[in-house]
Amino acid sequence: MATTVLTGLKKWEELVSWYQRFPFGDAEPYPMKVTPETAHFMSWGPDADGLHRTPNPVYFSTKAMTTGVFSLAPCDYFKPGNHPNPETYFIRSGTLWLGNADTGQIVQLEPGDALLIPAFQFHFGYNFGDETVEILFMIARQTHTDQMQANPNYDDHYQNFRDPLTLHRDVEGTHQKHDSWAQPDYQHGDGPQSRMDDLRCWPPRSGRSMNHDPEIDNTQIVDRRDYLHFVTGRDYQHQFLTSFFYSTDEFQTGKVKVPPGRVTNPISVKGERVYYTMSETPLVV
Repeated sequence: MATTVLTGLKKWEELVSWYQRFPFGDAEPYPMKVTPETAHFMSWGPDADGLHRTPNPVYFSTKAMTTGVFSLAPCDYFKPGNHPNPETYFIRSGTLWLGNADTGQIVQLEPGDALLIPAFQFHFGYNFGDETVEILFMIARQTHTDQMQANPNYDDHYQNFRDPLTLHRDVEGTHQKHDSWAQPDYQHGDGPQSRMDDLRCWPPRSGRSMNHDPEIDNTQIVDRRDYLHFVTGRDYQHQFLTSFFYSTDEFQTGKVKVPPGRVTNPISVKGERVYYTMSETPLVV
């Protein structure tokens, strides 16, 4: 297995000698079998402290596409990053909670699920479970933005001027909404809708059926994918998952999942709240 060894500050070209050149080099791509043993091994994680790095073997990287396997250890996370072209995820194992940093949207992905991440969307992820998440990823054409290539620590820039939308970033939670897109061109006054708006009415009054009548029909949520998911708390190492299956201005009900060994940020809510322990696992409702 080929390996990238890093010592000190490096330029983009030094960091990614494999980029659009593996395993064919300068030759024209041709049919080839690549195994886990022959893939190009690297670890990914822009944190300056070296934490939260994860195995990220690259199987193919050509001018047309780059593909490999990205993994996330239990209770770990990755901070917002983006790509200048669409990226697809296919979940091989574990449960991934993938977030849109600009809207706060969280989606649950399980083995066999697939997801398309639009170009330039800043996305972040959590593994709140006890099984390693393995993701088969594919990115079309150029994998990293020009800004990232000019400064390989560019992914950290998102944290320098804004934070992903999460519940209760402060002890007393407030509605959060970004006033612009993070990229490209920082479009002020044209920010995406905050998913926190959905807390006023969840599930949607339109229901899941064309014939649904909100005045007389019950709205049944039987699939966890239909819950309204949020990451809760200020700090990555203290955040946890909150999932609502009913939410209005008057009443909310749902569940909370705290990873093993995690201490959460303090939160305070108006009104009363009851927690019911579902099992010995870190899951309450």
